Amino acid sequence: DIVFDDTGEFVFSGGSDNILSIWTLKDGELALFDQADLGIRINNLAYDPSTKSVAVAAGSNVVTFLDMTDVISGGTDFGFAQGIVHDREINNLTYSTSGKYIATSSVNGEVQVTDDVGNTIFHSYDLDVMVSKMAFTMDAKFLMMMDLEGTARLVDLTRKEIVEEFTAHDNTVFAMAFGPTSEGVEVSSSGGISHGIGRWGARAGRAMAR
Repeated sequence: DIVFDDTGEFVFSGGSDNILSIWTLKDGELALFDQADLGIRINNLAYDPSTKSVAVAAGSNVVTFLDMTDVISGGTDFGFAQGIVHDREINNLTYSTSGKYIATSSVNGEVQVTDDVGNTIFHSYDLDVMVSKMAFTMDAKFLMMMDLEGTARLVDLTRKEIVEEFTAHDNTVFAMAFGPTSEGVEVSSSGGISHGIGRWGARAGRAMAR
């Protein structure tokens, strides 16, 4: 996986080699800043602009956080801490745009949404299939989850419950993103056996374009 920081000057990457790499990007040149061997494969990365940290899902049931505050301010020090815990291995995580919420999912279908002070906003053990992609609306009022079977579920974070469920694809969803506003809660996704792309009015489970 690969993510940028909010300044566009740092890039973070990681994968099956267990190595988390920090890169600098200046004047169009990419240079290796530092690396850390986590000793376990890296499934997913997400960057939080509010805390200047990278959340890492790395082959375990605990989220690892990389604190980049000093580095982004011009220093050289970074540190690791562990946080959110699931029952099984965490496969996916994503932040809301402001960093107020982080959503995490694990291989047994467990999903958690945690706020920026550590409170659990939403927690579900009810899914019987692994979630493959998640995304927040821009205002972080909703979270969309799509899974290995192509099912989409919309979570209302104010009500703290799933409010819509519909079939988006006929198999695994590979990518998903909301538009720049929440009006109509429009989300685009790709996946399925046909690798199709769909655009959805998520509040009604209605296909707007396919």
